[in-house]
Order: sequence, then C-alpha cells, then structure tokens
Amino acid sequence: GRWTFQEFALPSFQALYAAKWTFTFTDAEGAPVKVPLLKRWLSSRARLEYATTTFNPRVCGTPECAPRDAFNWFTGFAIPREDAVENAEHAARFEWHIRHIWCCGDEIRSCYVLDWMAHTLQRPWEKPGTMIMLCGKPGVGKGVIITIFGYLVGRHYKHVQSMEDIIGRFNASVMRDSILLFADEVSWGGARGDAGRLKKVITEERHRTEEKG
Repeated sequence: GRWTFQEFALPSFQALYAAKWTFTFTDAEGAPVKVPLLKRWLSSRARLEYATTTFNPRVCGTPECAPRDAFNWFTGFAIPREDAVENAEHAARFEWHIRHIWCCGDEIRSCYVLDWMAHTLQRPWEKPGTMIMLCGKPGVGKGVIITIFGYLVGRHYKHVQSMEDIIGRFNASVMRDSILLFADEVSWGGARGDAGRLKKVITEERHRTEEKG
C-alpha cells in the first residue's frame, strides 16, 4: 500500500494526541500506571528525529546515499531484487507486447524501450533524461504494460491525468517521491512556459516541489 504523511505544528499535534494514553510501568502494588502517549513519545530516547528530508534511492552505505539525519522518501520497490522470481513465459509476453504492439515490430525502438525500463529499476537515482510517448487508438494496449511495470515500482509509481499534477504549484504529493510517472491522456495547451517546466522535470537532477496548505 501507499504510505501517507502529514505535517503538524506542535500545538496541533498535541491536541490530536492529548486524549490518548498508554501503559508504561506498574506501581508498588503491581497495578499498571497510565501515562499520556504524547508525553511518553516526546521523552523517548528511541524517537526518530530528522534534520531534513530527501529522496535518494541509492543503497544505504554506498557513496552519495541519503545522510542519516535526513528522512528518505524512497522506501524501495514493491518487489525487492532478492525476492524476484524469474518467469520466462511472463517475460516473453511482456516483451512481445512492447515489441509488436508498442513498437510495431521495430527492433531498435523495442530495444530502446526495454533498456529504458531496465534503467528505471537498476539505476533509480539517475533519470534517463527522456520520456516515452505512446500514441494509438483506445483499447490497443498502451496502458497495460505501464500498469504492470508500475506494480514492480510500487509506491514510487504515480498515475496522473492532469499536467497540473506534474508542473503545477502544489505538486508535492505526486512529484516528491516519484520514479515512474504515467501521464494518462494528459493534454497540453501549448504554453511555452509549461513546456520548459516539463523538460526540466524530465532532464534535471533536482526539481522543486511544494505542499498545499
């Protein structure tokens, strides 16, 4: 499932958990002692604290991985590499669809698409610098491969139907932790500024996101 996060100012956080209690120890007679849950959490040495946030898919312990004092929005793919099971039959169907439905039998184009997908899973911290555009009649199978591929990527796959979700002002819920983005039937009004912002999202290593509220 997809995680959700919400930021609170301390007074709002205190009001939300003021009525929640927990049992932490027993008194001299062996009876459990109830204390406020918020007080216990705030005073706990095991409480996690971060100085900033980041999105860094690099493996922990490797050069340029996320620092320890940063909350990393990357939580891994839906199916870890060590749990992946090779299925030649399913892989052949997947490849056939790309080769013959997406690319109309063109070997060069189909190899490019497969390499592009492999890059997404093998080097998720590095943008390929390009996007794949699918054009065709409804029902020919443009979205089915993306849906399957998105299942592998997991919560870092986003399906959007508006350009505002990508380049709009309040785009953090979509762009903050995306690796694979499927813009389904998204239209463009022709504004040059929008085209420039979209190109930056595709090619630049960093991009700005903003929360709503």
